[in-house]
Amino acid sequence: MSKGADNDTHRFLVQQISKLGESEKKLRDRWALALAYRAKKYRDEKRFDLAIMVYRKSLEIENDNSTTLGNLALTFQQKGDIIKAAQTFKMALKKAPNDWTLWVNYGNLLWNQKNRVEAAKAYEKAIDINPHYSLGQFNMGNVFYGESDYKQARYHYEQAVELEPSIALAHFYLARTYLKLQLGEKALASVERAVVLDPSYESARLMRQDLRQILGR
Repeated sequence: MSKGADNDTHRFLVQQISKLGESEKKLRDRWALALAYRAKKYRDEKRFDLAIMVYRKSLEIENDNSTTLGNLALTFQQKGDIIKAAQTFKMALKKAPNDWTLWVNYGNLLWNQKNRVEAAKAYEKAIDINPHYSLGQFNMGNVFYGESDYKQARYHYEQAVELEPSIALAHFYLARTYLKLQLGEKALASVERAVVLDPSYESARLMRQDLRQILGR
């Protein structure tokens, strides 16, 4: 069905599902899930047009699925269709205004388009909904770091590494922030952690080397 070049067949199947009565929702859920899985496979393979087609077919079956809409928005973004990506994120957020992951992904779209003010609002919204989402905290740290507000950046990066200690990038960014605040020992401890988590992280290794020399370690 996901190979769905035959739109008449697809429409016929949708019509038949609508006649199933009590079994309709279960079948719709299974079919929508199968289509979304196939779409994700196409997206991972960078076959974006096919992924978009299959996500749309999934939405014909389950049009209130904000997760599918969010994935469709990400696919448009990966394809480079920023206008459709933004429109689709907004549709998803109308259906699921308390989905913090949607707010962060929408914020990332805005951030990449240099719309830093609106991106910050999206990240702030995500944190308001769920302050325990590490990516929201990390991205808010990036906002404040970009504004040279290193005290606020420190707060959000510290939140991010506390919530998700296994991300080398977050420890490295926290180390950079400590350096801006002239906290060399803390910077070294953070960058040491980054290298432990990712020994191939060249920028972290260079920072660690420099800090060890400066601090006499």
